[in-house]
Amino acid sequence: QRFDWWVWVLLAFLGIVVPAASVLSAGKDRAEVFAFIPLPISIALIVTLIFGQMITEVDASELRVRFGWISLVKFRFDLSSVVAAHAETYRPIIEFGGWGIRGFGANRALNIRGKEGVRLTLTNGNRLMVGSCRAEELASVLALLPDLRVTAAAIQSEHGRQG
Repeated sequence: QRFDWWVWVLLAFLGIVVPAASVLSAGKDRAEVFAFIPLPISIALIVTLIFGQMITEVDASELRVRFGWISLVKFRFDLSSVVAAHAETYRPIIEFGGWGIRGFGANRALNIRGKEGVRLTLTNGNRLMVGSCRAEELASVLALLPDLRVTAAAIQSEHGRQG
């Protein structure tokens, strides 16, 4: 997953246009505006490197989710602790308060964009939504792994809990 184009436009607007307009409206010299522009560009570049994309990987023992081009933020989940996994459409703002590393308590989400993902139910009862542009494919791969205990009954009971 990667940020949509409109996120970059919003960041540019908030980081360059708004501060420049406020400096100009305060009667400052245009040279001060141009001296200020590198700061928001640097901040946008750092945010992009740290959170600009989300990569999800699965192997026989774990699911890994990492954020950004330099992957400073990483999560690992042992597949032996997953009880159920299924693709679904969810409501990021209503369920988790938006996109990113979100949620609280036993209901968390890792996502960058969209409303498709794979909901994992863990042995401790916690639930994790992993956002994915290829949610059905991710759920299918998880269902094929021998250590994953995914049953039709577990998936049905998970759907029933969502109401």
